[in-house]
Amino acid sequence: LVRRSCSFVSNIDVHPSAVIMNSVLVCMNSEEESTKHNIIRSGNIGKYSILEHTNLVAQNGLDIGSDCLVSGLRGYSKDKITVPDGMCLQVVPLKCGWNKDNENIISDDVANDYVYMYLGVSDPIKK
Repeated sequence: LVRRSCSFVSNIDVHPSAVIMNSVLVCMNSEEESTKHNIIRSGNIGKYSILEHTNLVAQNGLDIGSDCLVSGLRGYSKDKITVPDGMCLQVVPLKCGWNKDNENIISDDVANDYVYMYLGVSDPIKK
């Protein structure tokens, strides 16, 4: 696999074994916190983790553990985002709906709805 494909990463330490695809990741600490703690990087992505289709600005840091899968996460967070080791976080947008005639439509009412799936990478999801 290519380690960085169509991605932009800023202020994040990325383990060499991690894979980031089709993503924009920006981490920031407040200037006061950075000066007080002499922080240069405010994010960390652990070994063997995969991030894909993620567009995220994390104001107070990002900590993705080892052996994680993060897919489809989007937005801006004022708080630190943490995904512990061995977890899968997938965000799926719900953009389709059906009208009274059971026809598939795209509606503004459902365009902003999402499903968040948060599972352990070893969870037996087919049981």
